Amino acid sequence: MRKLPDLETLGSTLDLVGDGVLILNPDRTIDYCNSGFARRAMVDPAAIVGSSLDCLYDSQHLGPDIGRRLDEVLASNSSGRHFLRGRDGREVYVECYPRANGAWTIIAGELGSPGSAGRKVLLEFLGTFIIEARPATVLYLDLDRFKVVNDTLGHDAGDAMLLIVLTRIQSALGSDDRLVRLGGDEFGVVHSGGMESAEALANTLIKLVSGPCLITGHVVQVGLSVGIAEAYSDGTEPAALLRAADLALYAAKAAGRNCAVRFNIAMDEALAIQRTLEYDLRKAEKLREFRLYYQPQRNIAGGVSSCEALIRWQHPTRGLVPPDQFLAVAEKIGLMSSIGNWVLKTACKEATGWPENVSVAVNVSPTQFASGKLVEHVRAALLDSNLPANRLEIEITETVLLNNTEANLATLHALRALGVRLAMDDFGTGYSSLSYLTRFPFDTIKVDRSFVMQMGSDASSAAIVMAVADMGNRLGISTIAEGVETTQQLEAVQACGFTATQGYLFSHPLSADDLKVSMAVWETENVFVTQAKAAA
Repeated sequence: MRKLPDLETLGSTLDLVGDGVLILNPDRTIDYCNSGFARRAMVDPAAIVGSSLDCLYDSQHLGPDIGRRLDEVLASNSSGRHFLRGRDGREVYVECYPRANGAWTIIAGELGSPGSAGRKVLLEFLGTFIIEARPATVLYLDLDRFKVVNDTLGHDAGDAMLLIVLTRIQSALGSDDRLVRLGGDEFGVVHSGGMESAEALANTLIKLVSGPCLITGHVVQVGLSVGIAEAYSDGTEPAALLRAADLALYAAKAAGRNCAVRFNIAMDEALAIQRTLEYDLRKAEKLREFRLYYQPQRNIAGGVSSCEALIRWQHPTRGLVPPDQFLAVAEKIGLMSSIGNWVLKTACKEATGWPENVSVAVNVSPTQFASGKLVEHVRAALLDSNLPANRLEIEITETVLLNNTEANLATLHALRALGVRLAMDDFGTGYSSLSYLTRFPFDTIKVDRSFVMQMGSDASSAAIVMAVADMGNRLGISTIAEGVETTQQLEAVQACGFTATQGYLFSHPLSADDLKVSMAVWETENVFVTQAKAAA
């Protein structure tokens, strides 16, 4: 079991990172200053250790304004990032982290962007290799699950973890290799060798970094993803090589993390496609190029009591794009809350034109649920549309409920207090189902379509479907079988005791206009049922 190295052991490693590091004692005297901080402050690190922080006021670069601002930050005992401008006009950022014993760690970088100084150093190293025509590869490193350490054990533990990782990485490098911190939990290595030795180094680093370590009495582990690009084969410009390694890193994370991937030209093409999709999606969000389709939920007795709202993207050249081709991207670029709120408002408005005994079901994403504004948005959508609350059903997947249990339960109870119905969607694919069903009475359980579709060929799937129906009946919760496409599946879920079904056998998702036409037909056939009857 490895323990946190002492400061003297870490000194040489800290001097290699791109950012500046300053450690203060509880009395605000300087305990340590690495070469990166000394370079930014234009001071002699050996001369200021043991001195008061006031000695930085006369720095050619930092100056009294930044010195006073640091005093304010430390006095407020608040951590965070602050962007400041030195007396010579150069912009710096400082990240201040209070330690448990009253000491402080200060990390500084240039040009306002965390890691920008580190990139500059790495590009200079790489440029030297290329000018001298030496073999060189770039390894772009990113820690996996590091956020968990910060979130669960605090920033002190996160800092300790980073120092251990730096030491482990440095121990595997050759004398001509160069290690640079690019920002946060990302690092770059300029390796003196070709692709074969770089891949061997990457695999060594993955094993070293992923080993357990002891921090503040806790055994913790992180992983490492690595992207690799080779000079000359993948480019001769340092910036282009770093970009290629970054693309390879992205591929490593997509491949499952804790692995190394070498760059290939297809990654460039994939990135171009991804960037175009992101641009188009941002434009679509502004222009509201989305449409809602609705899939009826049919009661086993034959009636329609609800319709699920399903989003589509009406792309100007690609046509109607299904949600599985853009919602993950929307989540990644921060549009999910806005799009989800639009779906909620639109579905409530359109449902007011349906028969009064037909409700609308709306899916809620993890981002919406965690925003803290879901209850407010649901209330606003109901008021704006004048839709009775009991005609709105909020569908929540199990993954929404994995973390922050008490806050999640509070949100569910607040939604219930509004009068809306609540459904657990895709039941059986997550991890929290049973515990939540015992702690909160959902109105509906929807078993995932994958189990329904495999009932005839997979005994385990059939057992899960039967168990869900039986559990729903025992708990007094309505149950819906998704993905019912054949009469055999309908007969099977009916025999299990499901309340309702949803699937192509009865109806594909319909546009708002087509749904109105179908509803007129269903109304003449008297296939609408009330919620009370559907649940009976």
